[in-house]
Amino acid sequence: MFKAIIVEDEIHNAEGLLYLLEKNCADVKVEAVCASVKEAAKKITELKPDLLFLDIHLGDGTGFQLLEKFPNPEFKVIFITAYDEYA
Repeated sequence: MFKAIIVEDEIHNAEGLLYLLEKNCADVKVEAVCASVKEAAKKITELKPDLLFLDIHLGDGTGFQLLEKFPNPEFKVIFITAYDEYA
């Protein structure tokens, strides 16, 4: 079982990903959905996830700024974004 956190500030995108994970990935348990860098940093520290689904642009910063707070992360990252230049 993988513990995961979704970091996405667009609620419909977060809900869609959560639905897809619940339906298709029984081995992924989403522990939290966060909409900001500040909230995500707190939840990552608290929950210690195995996997992070991370948007690039968030209301209070970027996914890259979030990752800078964890120089030696123990979690894997899957970027989720609608921006072609980051794909």
